[in-house]
Amino acid sequence: MPVSCLICFKVFSTQSSVNRHLKNVHKQEKNNIISYPYDHFNSKCLEENCGTSFRFISELRCHLETVHNKTMNKENIFFASEEEFNPWFHQICDNNNLEYVRHKQKDQPITYFNCNRSGTYKSNIEIRKRAIKSQGSCKIGHKCTSQNILNQNSTGQYCAQYYKTHYGHTIEVQHIHLSKETRINIATKLASGVSVSR
Repeated sequence: MPVSCLICFKVFSTQSSVNRHLKNVHKQEKNNIISYPYDHFNSKCLEENCGTSFRFISELRCHLETVHNKTMNKENIFFASEEEFNPWFHQICDNNNLEYVRHKQKDQPITYFNCNRSGTYKSNIEIRKRAIKSQGSCKIGHKCTSQNILNQNSTGQYCAQYYKTHYGHTIEVQHIHLSKETRINIATKLASGVSVSR
């Protein structure tokens, strides 16, 4: 499969040729990021005239920073335990109207929290019991760059790598799942006469 340079988009037959090109022409060290045609993977670059996709969100973030000069805000935060991480993470989500989906592989020290807007809506009309919501699916058809990666190191300390920048969508409260308690609270306020705008 042909491989293209992420800076000038020149096409090469192998990744080693791209690495040599990056070092000699663009004065960059080895870069193992391989770009693919737009429909190949779900980590898609949405920039005009780019048309590339990547295997991993981390590769998309690197591409957006190096090729398109996008800022991908990242913060590393350390915690003594997962119990210390949880309230911080829930506060970040609540204060910013965000929601993340947790992914953890069995027997691995890393937990991924991906933006809930990432992915593609898959309709299965035969087994669907409810109609789709009026605002539509929260899925954006590709992966968002916002992610929180919680990793436990050898000393037992936890490091959260928080990638704050969302890509390909805006933050919209209608795509956040509300807890039963929050829904009841809102319904009570509406029933008591509080306006929707408040």
